[in-house]
Amino acid sequence: MLSDPQYAARWQIKRMAYLAAGIRPIDEQAGGDILIETMETAGSGLDMVEVNRLARLIVG
Repeated sequence: MLSDPQYAARWQIKRMAYLAAGIRPIDEQAGGDILIETMETAGSGLDMVEVNRLARLIVG
């Protein structure tokens, strides 16, 4: 979906709002509220292995 320029632009606006609100990407390991970001690629869809990995990081 990020290959769609309009979608990518909307996502960047939303992402900046999350960051401004103190919601940090999981990779920053900043504590507090966590922003989980996933990506779909053309032809393969959502990477559920990555989704499960991120869930395990949060839930334990």
